[in-house]
Amino acid sequence: MSKAEQTAIDANLAGHTADMLALPHMACWRRDCRRRNRCYWHFASRGEPCCLKNLTEDERRVFDELYADAVLVRDNWRGLNLIPATQRKRDLRDAAFAIVRAALPRCDRRRFAARMRARAAERPAPAGSPEAWDREAFEIYLIYRPRGM
Repeated sequence: MSKAEQTAIDANLAGHTADMLALPHMACWRRDCRRRNRCYWHFASRGEPCCLKNLTEDERRVFDELYADAVLVRDNWRGLNLIPATQRKRDLRDAAFAIVRAALPRCDRRRFAARMRARAAERPAPAGSPEAWDREAFEIYLIYRPRGM
């Protein structure tokens, strides 16, 4: 069982993650989702989009990784720029920022746009540098810290 399955899934964020991966158009069997190219059907008990049942193990792993990164960004975008050192992780983080921007409530959009501008102005730490290791260690702490802290 993946980490995204173990925790309660935010249906709004999971739907936007599925939209980013084009799952409504490529993997969903529901006509409404394919026509609107938007994820509308969710399992009521888990909150995850119905099209996730149609994914292979590797595809589901990609969804879970992007969803977990989007949750990290959603929970920490106010105080951190969250720029990883490696290019692959940077691309994943940029996609997570786009997902969170689409899922944010209207009242937070102006502050989020300011955070995005500040993030764009900052340079990433070189891969393998002590600063990059510190950032990565802090992100690992953010992911695995006990809730309520």
